[in-house]
Amino acid sequence: MPKAVMFDLFGTLVHFQEQVPTVEIGGQPWRTTMRWLEPVVRQYLPRCPFESFLAALLQVTRELAAQRAPEYLEVPSVVRFRRALAALGIDEAQQAVIAPRLVEAHMARLASCTRPDPHATTVLRSLRNAGYALGVVSNFDHEPTALGILDKFGLRSLLDVVVISAGFGRRKPHPAIFRAAIEAVGTDVPATWFVGDNYEEDVRGARAVGLKVAWIRSDPSEPQARECEADVVQIATLAAVPELVVSGSVFAAGNPPIS
Repeated sequence: MPKAVMFDLFGTLVHFQEQVPTVEIGGQPWRTTMRWLEPVVRQYLPRCPFESFLAALLQVTRELAAQRAPEYLEVPSVVRFRRALAALGIDEAQQAVIAPRLVEAHMARLASCTRPDPHATTVLRSLRNAGYALGVVSNFDHEPTALGILDKFGLRSLLDVVVISAGFGRRKPHPAIFRAAIEAVGTDVPATWFVGDNYEEDVRGARAVGLKVAWIRSDPSEPQARECEADVVQIATLAAVPELVVSGSVFAAGNPPIS
């Protein structure tokens, strides 16, 4: 049975390089990538103030986040936009036209602002050469964009499985999305590592399934780190992963646990 290493995508193998713009909603500043949608909104909804669109979208996003647990069902990007448009009184026929345009504009801009982790290709190749099956398990609400980003940076060809929440239907930390990736490569839980940067989704989710976990933690002051379970290895960069996984000891990676 093969050994495997599964990775989170955003914040682990790939990073966003552009500062998220700030907009004012209800007199309060918010950092949101939705600022990039203003031209589309003005084109298709000329009578709708952009602030009103953002407020509706923010409300829908909050409602969806509040409803996630315990099933963690993923809501595709196009559905989120349609719900926001419905809240603004836009009829279904118009929603069917406008929502895909919003998705297209948003995802194109997001994809253009990504960069690979400087160690991603080297780490994946090293693990493949060592005989490990490799995969990605990612929370993202538009599967084609996630796959396109992996292709753009030459990472997808180094992976045996890619499970994106929008395509699978559930988000991390639900155990089903982790198990789907494990089953796809034909390995089992004790033989699998998970590497990610998000404590709730990656660390707690993977650990609940029984996976060995490496938490990439760039901020040593993060409060959750002090509460982190002893069997979760905390590392500073992706570069530490190959020696950690192959040797079973983080000290061999030249990157001792962060304390």
